[in-house]
Amino acid sequence: MSTIFSAEISLQTVRRSLRVMVSAAEAGGRVVRGYFGEELRQKKKTHESDFVTRADLGSESAILSVLTRKFPKYNIISEEAGMLSRHSDFTVVVDPLDGTYNFVIGIPNFTVPIALLYRKMLLASVIYHPLLHTTYSAIRGQGAYVGNRRLHVNKVRELSHSTIAFMASYRSSGPRNHDIISRLTRHGSKRILTSWSPAYDYCMLASGKIEAIVNVGAEIHDYYAGRLLAAEAGARFCDFDGRRVVDTDHRFLCANGSKLLNKLVTSIQ
Repeated sequence: MSTIFSAEISLQTVRRSLRVMVSAAEAGGRVVRGYFGEELRQKKKTHESDFVTRADLGSESAILSVLTRKFPKYNIISEEAGMLSRHSDFTVVVDPLDGTYNFVIGIPNFTVPIALLYRKMLLASVIYHPLLHTTYSAIRGQGAYVGNRRLHVNKVRELSHSTIAFMASYRSSGPRNHDIISRLTRHGSKRILTSWSPAYDYCMLASGKIEAIVNVGAEIHDYYAGRLLAAEAGARFCDFDGRRVVDTDHRFLCANGSKLLNKLVTSIQ
């Protein structure tokens, strides 16, 4: 991924911003960790399985307290609070608890992701796993990391050896989603993973633990941070017809390399 740093966007500024984002994500993560295991009341949003809890709201409050203080001129889009516009070219996108469904039913697979964009280009991201006390981060053109360790996708190239994560919006077509999963299965993929923790799926791809991701219109809070992390670890992206995509496209395929990516395109058509 090419670097874009200049007088307007300096690497030093982005590094400082990333440190703030890490602090914010960890603050939200402490709130989330404190609620895990409790029986929390759920408030429905768009769908029966799309809801918000006190953990989401408490995490968001802790995160926004940091971001609004440290980024007084940046736009902020947070999943529950919505858009805080300051007419800036810089926007921070926050998911205070990615994997709320898992959290509520006691599955320890959820994270706190935050991404920074300049206009429509991803600049930096952090994904914090509260239970593992693990921080994943990336800066455009500077690589992907877990802690201080550099991340790289693996080199598996065969569909039959590949675990593929599937993620979709609550509003996406159920029959179309099932059709994609069925096609991938028929073409011999090793396993289809539907973890309902999209940000962590990208962490696994970037860490070489899985090979590919199919994103059928997931919300921006769910994938912006992870998308940059995976790209900086060497992942490749395209749309469902094999064409080039940009950072803000919300339907795409992602794999550890071009060879497997091409096989994904063939499989779902």
